[in-house]
Amino acid sequence: MVEDAVEARDSETYYPWNDEPTRHVFGKRYDDWTLNGRLRDKDLGANQANVKIALLQSMVTSEVVVRWGDVVGGVGLLKKVKPGRESEAEVTYELTIRISRNEYEKRIQRQVAPPSIRDLTDKMVLALSDRWTFLTITPELELSVDFLEFLDDLLSDLNQVTATLVRFANELDNAEQRTAKLFNRIRASVGQAQTALTTLQITVNSIPFDFQVARTGAQSAVAWAAARAQADLDMLVLSALLAETDRRAEIEVLGQNATTHRAQSGDTWDSLSTRFYGGPSGADRLRQANRARYGTQPEPGQAIQIPLDS
Repeated sequence: MVEDAVEARDSETYYPWNDEPTRHVFGKRYDDWTLNGRLRDKDLGANQANVKIALLQSMVTSEVVVRWGDVVGGVGLLKKVKPGRESEAEVTYELTIRISRNEYEKRIQRQVAPPSIRDLTDKMVLALSDRWTFLTITPELELSVDFLEFLDDLLSDLNQVTATLVRFANELDNAEQRTAKLFNRIRASVGQAQTALTTLQITVNSIPFDFQVARTGAQSAVAWAAARAQADLDMLVLSALLAETDRRAEIEVLGQNATTHRAQSGDTWDSLSTRFYGGPSGADRLRQANRARYGTQPEPGQAIQIPLDS
């Protein structure tokens, strides 16, 4: 059994007058793997158990980086070999590998396709359909007709912008229409939806909850609290969908003005910048175009977007 644990590398800071810490995550760290096994001459041949142990020990002293595993795959430094010599022909071993990269995790990431803009707009429609239960509660709270109409207008604006996004997403089915202009129109509609959503969030949160509790009684107050909590959740989901749609459209726009390079072993942002731009000064431009986390380098096989000069 292999325990392939991973943890976040984070920093925690407490600022004055704030009991809640601020955390910054700087990547991840893998626990060492401990592997146990048994080598027997009757399986390997005369004296082969000791030969295999000697080979593993030489790999430790040579600082060899190894790739290990079938069910899970890890790449790292073979740090320690601890043999247990039960007899001359049979030896147990315990290996400690300091893991640098989890190959199984990379395979899973490659298998999970990012959501398409069409998928995201479909989810937006679901998020906007018959979910705003706080509108059915507000009459009990004796809010003004003008205020209720304002809320309804905001939801209508969101529905209209979402309908426009769905129409644009349908146009993406036609390969000839997948232009930077269309993706920029999608991004503009996303911006309109985000503005309407922000206004809706501010408006809903402006309803004086404490005042309504005093006027309507506990039962209505509980119903309103539940409805508003659901509204907050729905708005959070919709905000995330809009942000991801904008990100996907931005990537597509970058792709319209870029060429693609398949990263090779040893490629760095500096070396790619030198290759395509004639010097290392374009390394930050490449990192930003590929949304690379600071401190990471291109992975072999990764499709790298190379922005072209306009």
